[in-house]
Amino acid sequence: MWWLPLVLGFVGAFIGGFLFVCIIPLGIFFVGFAFGVALGSIALSTPLGTTVMTAGWQHLLVTLGGGLFFGILALIAQKTLIIVSTSVFGAYMIACGMLPYNAK
Repeated sequence: MWWLPLVLGFVGAFIGGFLFVCIIPLGIFFVGFAFGVALGSIALSTPLGTTVMTAGWQHLLVTLGGGLFFGILALIAQKTLIIVSTSVFGAYMIACGMLPYNAK
């Protein structure tokens, strides 16, 4: 059953991709939402890779609050925020992917 998470991931990705392409405002909102979550995560971390010592609900509030704010802002200022959010979120994902290799 090692293949079950892989198949479920592909099925979920196809369903999500189909929804985001067919319902354009939903896709635009989630691009802005990802940007807000990435900014919230960056704001709660330090350059040394350690996290700010706050309660768990405060992390959730900052990341989801930023996601909702920038998701709604993406619906208002579509072109500009989509360009900025895809570049920032892409850089954030690359940095998160490289972080385990930079640990000493």
